[in-house]
Parts: sequence; structure tokens; C-alpha cells
Amino acid sequence: MANINRVRNGGFEQSNPNATDSLAPFWIGTGTTEGDDDQLLGNINGDIDAGEFIAQALLPLQVGETYEFKAAITFSDDATSGTIDVSITGSPTRSFQAVNIISTDEYAFYSFTFVATEANAALAIANNSNGDIDIDVVSIKLA
Repeated sequence: MANINRVRNGGFEQSNPNATDSLAPFWIGTGTTEGDDDQLLGNINGDIDAGEFIAQALLPLQVGETYEFKAAITFSDDATSGTIDVSITGSPTRSFQAVNIISTDEYAFYSFTFVATEANAALAIANNSNGDIDIDVVSIKLA
């Protein structure tokens, strides 16, 4: 059986950076998408500036199962304080310290596992740092 990604449009390839709502489909928030050669894979990546967020309703999770969140992130400029916060309904918020995230326009994967406590969950990624991030290849799959 295939290990389905519960995040839809995790690579942002279905999004249109030139549209009024460049995050659509599936994503909402104050972040945007861009197709300016900052992507890891494909032609488009997410862009979450300081103080912005992106979010979406996930495909259903199996309560009690362990999942892995994974995303490729890089800072497009140096960040000296704050966090990148990942929230999944029913699970504790995970924070990645901005000063520990690569900032050379080279992506690194950041991940964690969690046990699903709700079938109908949402994912939110917030940039609570003083820098701007590029994000790509977002996934939540069975661990």
C-alpha cells in the first residue's frame, strides 16, 4: 500500500505565484508562493516572510498512528532570533530555532514524528522569526 502524503500541494506546484491568492489550491494564510529559482524541486516554492503563516486541512489521519512531518526550509536572509513553528491539530507545537536553520539559500530537511490524536487535523507553519523563509516539499506521511 502506498504511503500517502496527507499534505496536498506540498511542493506548491499547483499554485500560481502570479494569482491574487498564490497559495491556492489547498493552502491558506498570509504567505505566498514564488517561481524565482529559489525552489528545491519543480518550479514553485512557498515563501513565508517574518510574521506570516501558511495552513491547510490535511487529508484524514488514522488516530493512534505515528506520522512524520517533513519540510525543506531555508532562510532567504539571515535570521538572528525567533522560531519557525509547526502546529498539527491535537499535537504539541514544534519549534525550530531560527538561528539553527540554514541561511545560505541551500535547503535542509526538518522533520519530527507525532501520534495522530484527531482524524480531521490541520497543519499550520508560522514564521515567528526576524527573517524570511523559503519552504518546499512539505509532507506528512506514516512513519
